[in-house]
Amino acid sequence: MFLKRYFRVKVQLYLLLYVLDSNLISSTEYYVNWPEDKNQAFPSRTSPIEIFSSEAKYVKTDRPLTFLADYNEKNILINTGKTASVHLKYSSESHITGGILYRDIYIYKKCRFFWNNDIQGDTRLRIDGEGTPLEVQMVFYNNKYNNFTEALNNADGLVVLSFLIDIGPEENLDFNDFENHMKKIKTTGSKVDIISGSVFGWFDEYFERSHYFAYPGDYEGCGCATSIVCVTRHNRPYISEKQFRVFQNLKNVDGEPLENLEQPHARHGRPLIYANTTQEILLF
Repeated sequence: MFLKRYFRVKVQLYLLLYVLDSNLISSTEYYVNWPEDKNQAFPSRTSPIEIFSSEAKYVKTDRPLTFLADYNEKNILINTGKTASVHLKYSSESHITGGILYRDIYIYKKCRFFWNNDIQGDTRLRIDGEGTPLEVQMVFYNNKYNNFTEALNNADGLVVLSFLIDIGPEENLDFNDFENHMKKIKTTGSKVDIISGSVFGWFDEYFERSHYFAYPGDYEGCGCATSIVCVTRHNRPYISEKQFRVFQNLKNVDGEPLENLEQPHARHGRPLIYANTTQEILLF
């Protein structure tokens, strides 16, 4: 009797392992369709993740990833107490397309900044163990949806585009206008009008990217975003240490220095893409 029971349990265990393994295989095959099919479910989409280039799958694209911007659009720059955030006042003509987005068009919605007040430290994003103290994050929604709110309910609804910013020895003169606006939002809840050209005119030369990393990420827990990280090891956007102080001087609701660090999350088997427009794999 004991041997029969043992045999039955052992067979059930093997069947369970087989089912789990079959699900894993089918999931892996399913994920192969990403990024061509972005409307997929994943066990987790939590962002950001730490990127290891050796784990990335190479994908060749016909066109570079390109952001086409209207510099005259009106925005509000806000100290939310958690970040410095830029919100469009009206609907936008600015959009991103190409690359792993293929023919899809995503409309620009907002821009946010993340930083580490330790100028020698890293922010949320790291690639092969390296990061920078400042990250610019731009958020877009798929134009097949009527608006940003509707897009939030769909796995292919948003694109989050991130740039890592270096701290360099020289001032970025194109940053000066944005710096002057940032000085006006030192306390939580303060805001100021600003045009788009002032928001991202100091790093706009990087708006056409032929190579970058991408993965299925999320946006504030909604699980609805493709995260694209545009970062190179050299020739990144930069500002000086003096200019970086406008971020260090921002205060949270308690009047303490504001910073918004977050540890990277696990990939949980999600695909990681290294996209390029050439046959050659360019190292970052």
